[in-house]
Amino acid sequence: MASRKDQKFETQQDQIGTHKKFEPTYPGEKGLDLDPETIRRLEAEKQAMLASMHVPQYTSTQRPAEEVLTDDTIEDALLAPPLEPVAEGAVEAAKAAVIALQDKHRFESETRELEFKNALAAKLKELGELEIREAKQIDAGSAQRLKDVLTSINESSVADDVFAARENAGTERQQALRRRAAPVLAVAAQERRLLAAFKREYGATLDELRSIPRGEWMIGTPSEGRGAHTASGLYAQLDNSLTAVETGQTLLEQALRTDAVVQREGEVAGGWPAEIERLIKSAARGWDQNDERAWVWAITRLQKVGGVVESLQLMVKGVIGAGARLRDLKSAANVERSSGIAPLPQEKAMTRVSDASWSPLGDAR
Repeated sequence: MASRKDQKFETQQDQIGTHKKFEPTYPGEKGLDLDPETIRRLEAEKQAMLASMHVPQYTSTQRPAEEVLTDDTIEDALLAPPLEPVAEGAVEAAKAAVIALQDKHRFESETRELEFKNALAAKLKELGELEIREAKQIDAGSAQRLKDVLTSINESSVADDVFAARENAGTERQQALRRRAAPVLAVAAQERRLLAAFKREYGATLDELRSIPRGEWMIGTPSEGRGAHTASGLYAQLDNSLTAVETGQTLLEQALRTDAVVQREGEVAGGWPAEIERLIKSAARGWDQNDERAWVWAITRLQKVGGVVESLQLMVKGVIGAGARLRDLKSAANVERSSGIAPLPQEKAMTRVSDASWSPLGDAR
């Protein structure tokens, strides 16, 4: 029995073959009245055009529509042989078999997992024991090597040789420094002897002159006129010379001290022989740029003491000359007080020892 789709196709073919005139099926429908030859020609052109386009084969992913029940499918279903009936309890037996298979798989998986964990724990324990043994062996070997190093150090004479070499180097350095300082120290010793002789010869006289007040020096000198100015100037020269001698003597004594280093405001300001001796002793332990700088400074300052005593002697001659000229100006006829000339201010023209910024040793020669 042919289906409705086949019957419709056959009807269309019959219409094409007989070339029936187009008949509209509803008002307003239009069609083309083509003869069979034209239809075959257009169909051939359509197929040729499709073949020339090389359109890839397209596979539809659309879900096919459910088959519509037709008389044919119903007839086929009625003519099919009957199905064999399902035995009673067969479905329950199949379900039980599936559950049993799942339980068996789970049991075997858990058993293998437990066996794996036990084996892994045993291997990890073995690895830990091996690592502990290896660490103990390393510690034992390190301790033995440390003992060997300590024994070699105690038995080695390198340290003694190094200390001896350092001591020899320090001794040689000290000897070199003493040779460098010998000329300057000799000049300082000579200047120290000259200063002692100067103090023996002029010390008492200078102290006595310093004790005489200004009024006593000026008694009998002219009280007015040019003579008064001359007397006042001579006294100023005398007083300044006495102050300069005192200051120079004090600074020279500080510079030549050998018992201690004189420091002022944190810096060395005297005792240069003692400072040189200190540097020579410290040279036994080493010598760097700071030590060399301190050494050069001490040597330079000590060199300036040469000839200072000669300068003090010249200052004493100035005191003697000013005193002699002031004595010549005195006369019993000058009975008036020398008040016509204003006295000099109390500040001395020569800076005293308390002023650390000045030193007569700088221009001693």
